Amino acid sequence: MAERRKLHARQLFFNQERRATVSSIGVQARQVKHCGLVVVDYLGLIQHSPGKSLYERVTETSNSLKRLALSLNIPILCLAQLNRELEGRKGPPRLSDLRDSGAIEQDADGVLLLHCPQYEDKNGPAPLVVSVAKNRHGPAGSELLFNWYLNNGRIRPTAHERLKYV
Repeated sequence: MAERRKLHARQLFFNQERRATVSSIGVQARQVKHCGLVVVDYLGLIQHSPGKSLYERVTETSNSLKRLALSLNIPILCLAQLNRELEGRKGPPRLSDLRDSGAIEQDADGVLLLHCPQYEDKNGPAPLVVSVAKNRHGPAGSELLFNWYLNNGRIRPTAHERLKYV
């Protein structure tokens, strides 16, 4: 409950602009006093410069987000999709599964990949593994951190002992 109270005490600001650009995200973040984190949900919804290939647009956006994080001196958490090729392969996702551009991997200081190795029971919890695929400031590895309840989409910390870096 203490974590919930901490979250309720925080001021959260949402940019629901349909055609948000990296520039407009930066303008809004600069207007928030003591902004400590920007979350982008998700990379594919950010408006890009017209007339370029998808690869070039995603690369430009990734580079712009990196420069914005450096200029604001705060982390930017950016959600991105993985390639569909992962569905036909066994095992956890890897960096090469990031969709549309290698620039995402190149620009990111850290990359977390979420993986649900099994989810037969739609009502019970499924293990959700968080893989630290890239970490410029510490170790990489995987850890079972959460239980994912598919029937309602909730994610909760595991109650049993966590697996340390595998």
